Amino acid sequence: MKRILTISFLAVVAWSQAYGKHPKVARDLENRDPNATVDVIVQFKQMPTDAHHKKVADRGGKHKAHLEAIKAGLYSMRADRLAELADDPDVEQISPDRPVKAFLDYAQPTTNAAIALKYGYDGTGIGVAVIDSGVDTRADLKGKTSRIVYKQSFLSPNFFGNS
Repeated sequence: MKRILTISFLAVVAWSQAYGKHPKVARDLENRDPNATVDVIVQFKQMPTDAHHKKVADRGGKHKAHLEAIKAGLYSMRADRLAELADDPDVEQISPDRPVKAFLDYAQPTTNAAIALKYGYDGTGIGVAVIDSGVDTRADLKGKTSRIVYKQSFLSPNFFGNS
């Protein structure tokens, strides 16, 4: 029985080394140039501490931002060190820092905005109250004068990754 377990273990190790895939590393990071520096989001099993940041730094990584909402940090590090970091039992997942953007392809039809514009309604003189746990004052809500009359946040300053 011990011999079967040993052979099975060696087969798994050989397979993982041959194919280089790690279950904690996102697939789109697998074929990166090993010498390339990549920005990655490392999610931990608990809120990252200085000890977690040191584990990344010990592998040549640089901490760029806190991401408290997902128990993670944004780091810049060489691609060839990702699998080694993923072997750490405190690491939940490693993914690239992918660009995200909003789309209005659902919002406009849902709100019938085209019909309102057709009849000349553009929102002039209308006040709107928004109660949202994630309001962010982006540039489109600011102008020469801010259109936001009042705001209140109950989130920590680092909730969205602001360092």
